[in-house]
Amino acid sequence: MGSALTSPSISVVIPTLNRAGLLDQALDSLGKQSLSKYQYEVIVVDDGSSDTTPNVCRRHASHVALRYFRLMHSGTSAAKNLGIMTAASPIVLFFDDDDLADSDLLKEHLEGHQKHPEDNFAILGYTAWAPRLQVTEVMDYILNVSHRLFNYSRLNDGQELDFTYFWAGRISCKRAFLARRGIFDQRLQAAAHEDVELGYRLSRFGLKVIFRRSAVQYMNRPVTFADYCQRCEKQGQAQWAIRRLYSEEVIRENWKSWVVIGAEENWREGAAALGQKVGKVEEIEARLASSPAAQERDALVKELRRLYDWTFKFFKIQGVIKAMRAEALLSAPSTYPVAITRDGDGRGEKDEPATRKRARSDGAVPIVIGGCLRSGTTLLHRVLNAHSRIFCAPEVKFFRDFHSNYVKDPLRHVRFMNSARALAPEAELLELAGKAFITLQERAAARAGKPRWADKNPENVIYLDDWARLLGEAWVFVHVVRHPLDTLASMKEANFPFTIPPSLGERIGMYQRYLLAGLDFARAHPERYYRVHYEKFVRAPETVIGDLMTWLGETFEPRQLDLKNSARELGYGTTIYQLGLEDPKLAAESAIHSRSVGRWPTLLTNDEAQHVWQATRELWRVIEPDAPDVCLPEGNSPAARMVRDAGGASCA
Repeated sequence: MGSALTSPSISVVIPTLNRAGLLDQALDSLGKQSLSKYQYEVIVVDDGSSDTTPNVCRRHASHVALRYFRLMHSGTSAAKNLGIMTAASPIVLFFDDDDLADSDLLKEHLEGHQKHPEDNFAILGYTAWAPRLQVTEVMDYILNVSHRLFNYSRLNDGQELDFTYFWAGRISCKRAFLARRGIFDQRLQAAAHEDVELGYRLSRFGLKVIFRRSAVQYMNRPVTFADYCQRCEKQGQAQWAIRRLYSEEVIRENWKSWVVIGAEENWREGAAALGQKVGKVEEIEARLASSPAAQERDALVKELRRLYDWTFKFFKIQGVIKAMRAEALLSAPSTYPVAITRDGDGRGEKDEPATRKRARSDGAVPIVIGGCLRSGTTLLHRVLNAHSRIFCAPEVKFFRDFHSNYVKDPLRHVRFMNSARALAPEAELLELAGKAFITLQERAAARAGKPRWADKNPENVIYLDDWARLLGEAWVFVHVVRHPLDTLASMKEANFPFTIPPSLGERIGMYQRYLLAGLDFARAHPERYYRVHYEKFVRAPETVIGDLMTWLGETFEPRQLDLKNSARELGYGTTIYQLGLEDPKLAAESAIHSRSVGRWPTLLTNDEAQHVWQATRELWRVIEPDAPDVCLPEGNSPAARMVRDAGGASCA
């Protein structure tokens, strides 16, 4: 839906979920900018809405340069990242779907960047309540008294601020800086602190935030006491998630006001009073609505603000506690027998439940293989399974089934994993079903006479947290990456309607999400991460697989590169194992070849290729920092064949 301008000056990125009415008003305000409509584009990323959001975007696309992308629900970080990667301009403004833009908003952000052209400078705008809203006591308190919503009272126009003011929804920055230095962490799915966490990482590369008071937008949605309590609870949950990413020292040094440190002790001291305090707030708000005399009103407002302060802080603490308990449930010791296992780094042995660390005593930990669909994971699976010590079964869609993660599934409501949620909470269901899944892997490997097992599914890359819940740290991840143009071309060629989205924009979003998830794991666990570059793999298979086997602590076996042999290992043409969900194209091959490298010009149109490369170029350069730009010739021209043969040659 919609099309990109050739060279807009600023891209407005709006993540949204089921707010069609508010989004309609937001887009209307963006269509009335003083900036020329040829200087900006609007990118709406729909995070799986079930309302009329697509229709709203379609209607506005007629009078503003608007592009619409839809994701299966992945969280606000994934939505913003897709916006970053698809933006056509050098400057990106993150804008909330429940805000209204002043007519000069975009002009002011651009002027701010003209004044501060360095890549590491971001511009923070000003937000007020929309004039149409009646400002209630709680709205006045969170914005103007406690500054919990936005802390503008101490800011001066033009002031340089630190990373704690990197407030998504009202901040603009250089796209290249984000692409090179960091984007939103997709493990943080809720709209809570995911922005300041990114700001913290960017601060290591010199991020500077400049406040521009004249860049104005308006929050277009009233906030009730209950709304803000819910927001605070989400912030607490986010604080716990971020606490798991950083040391306590980092949290204390950079987020001094956070409640995550000492949350358990504070919870024990105040939990019993929470219900009473909430009831008192509601009582006072009702009394104030009856217009009491001035003296009584002043006393009530004073008491109400004291209660607001306590309850909002405590709902954050409650969010931390809920997140802690959910994690504890997922990692609770199993009733399975205790096994003697070796640490993931092989430095010693210790007792730990068998379901948490499934490593053999010789350190041969399970291997998890993942990467974007059509990136070459099946080929690697065939090669590993041909090894005399490694059993790698055909795909078993455990996590995709568990999370009902299909593009379309008319029988979703009667699937076992979905209906079983009526029997147990999701965390408990994952623990129970996950044990069975791991046991099946172990027994299948034993039946094949192999001491080590591997699991290959492309979507493993987005379920690495779930793997950690099942295996602790005693496993390794092998990430298969492939050039985005060839990957998207292969998606177009394949006929997998249940797992590959129908539109190009959604497929690009899938590629970005899968690649970013793997890079996140690499950053967090470099000692357990190994990357296989598809193009290098098929051009020099013995070298690439030899290096991989050394990293895995195994010996390379030449038979691994004989696809006929690996087919026999998998039981093709026999009844030993069912074939499973394998790539029929690969099943017909007898040897590894590089004919699929650079095929994209024969499968993608020029417009499609330009769209793909524009959206993925900076992300791919995280993998290949020196990756050249690619030519975009017609599919059957001599230039196309030249590019195909060269695997994506640089433009002359």
